[in-house]
Amino acid sequence: PAELPLQAVTAMDPVTHAASGALLMLALPKRPATAWAIPLACLAAAAPDIDTFFCRSPELFLALHRGITHSLPALPLFSLILALAFRPLWRRGTDDAFSFVGTWIFCAACVLLHIWLDCITTFGTMILQPFSDLRVRLNGVFIVDLILTVPLLVLTVCALRRKNARRRLAAAGLIWIFLYPAGAIAANRAHTATLRTELASEGISVREITIFPDVFSPFFWRAVSQQEKDGHFTVHEQSLDYRARPRAPEKVYPALAPSDASRLASQSGLCRQFLNFLIMPVAVPLPPDNLKGSVLEGRENAEGFTSLLVYDLRFGSGLAFARAIMAKRPNANIPFRLMLILDRNGSLIQERLVFSDSRTDTGWLRAGSQKN
Repeated sequence: PAELPLQAVTAMDPVTHAASGALLMLALPKRPATAWAIPLACLAAAAPDIDTFFCRSPELFLALHRGITHSLPALPLFSLILALAFRPLWRRGTDDAFSFVGTWIFCAACVLLHIWLDCITTFGTMILQPFSDLRVRLNGVFIVDLILTVPLLVLTVCALRRKNARRRLAAAGLIWIFLYPAGAIAANRAHTATLRTELASEGISVREITIFPDVFSPFFWRAVSQQEKDGHFTVHEQSLDYRARPRAPEKVYPALAPSDASRLASQSGLCRQFLNFLIMPVAVPLPPDNLKGSVLEGRENAEGFTSLLVYDLRFGSGLAFARAIMAKRPNANIPFRLMLILDRNGSLIQERLVFSDSRTDTGWLRAGSQKN
């Protein structure tokens, strides 16, 4: 099997969210004359990520993160709770204080900025909960995108220091929050269409193709596709430049076949939940050091058993320097991993979910013991 790739952390950085709230407050004609105004705006824009405090297990992480606190149907209630907590913004006696309704609207706008910034990444945001678990991912920017964040920070600092140009600088930052990702999303769509046409002209049978932003997109991208030949499925990863031209040799991974994914999902709620989250899952033999605590511990070559590591490629990078940086983070590994042990008939015996960056691990479980 191919070498397992190191991958990135998996949440839009809180600095970008906080900066968006500050810019929104600074762009207003008047703001409450309180030292709390900017800090509370930053907090409102970052508030939806409060869900991470409740994600004490991989199952809860899948169910909760970027879920109800990032949901459009829940937006009025969530922003109302924030408005109630942010009394300094509407407190009587504060010069230029917001009305309570104005504070409510402001908090809703901050949360909407947060939802937008999460939707433009590759993770997926469940904006329709509790009515649907559909994950919206627009694949416009990398998880931590300096081309997006650095101008926002510069404009925020300049707006704080230059009173005469404060609103114009803050407005420029808000425009950048939408303009830059929108351009990247448009480029992604164009590159996807071009690559799909090229592969079809070469007679390559592609079941699915997605172009992911890489570090410093839109200058670098990664094309990931699931291909089929003679009933054998593979996942192909190609690093691309700004014109969607290959910039490195293609990497090929064994795919989890759709029929195998359906069979696993029917045997386990945990598998079903995780596989619904993945994009074009890869399935490789499980490294022996991951078998500790399983039925195969000390029996790595036991006849008739199969062990699998299942994950996807969305959080990787085609750039060597980016991979080197990723390798230095705590718990560096593939962020979301499903480990499976199957018997000779392909029936699931044990399963385990490990989310390295959030340091959550189900440990080895009997197959189907988690009903989701």
